[in-house]
Amino acid sequence: MRSEREELIRDSQDKVTRVTAEKESAEVKYDQKRKALKDLEATFSRLSATTERERAVLAEKCANLEVQVRDQTKTAEAELARLKEANEQLQLALHGDKAQIQEEVERLRKEQQELDR
Repeated sequence: MRSEREELIRDSQDKVTRVTAEKESAEVKYDQKRKALKDLEATFSRLSATTERERAVLAEKCANLEVQVRDQTKTAEAELARLKEANEQLQLALHGDKAQIQEEVERLRKEQQELDR
């Protein structure tokens, strides 16, 4: 009976030792996983902050480019209007000069005809 009791005590102690070892192993794994999670959270936080900064910079660049495009469009439209007006003035001058030249040619023809007589 004593040996059975000793055997039960030994089995119980072995079981306690094994459970304790399993518990310690589980705690070590838990601590490792918890540390890995904290590291991942820190990395995610850094990446999120970096991404947000980059997004803000890109949004500002985009806004600046939109303003630049608007300004350049206005400038181009004003230049186009100026060139159209200049073209119209040149066309009018050309037609005016053409009419004067035709008048001059007609006058010279008449003089030629009079001289030929």
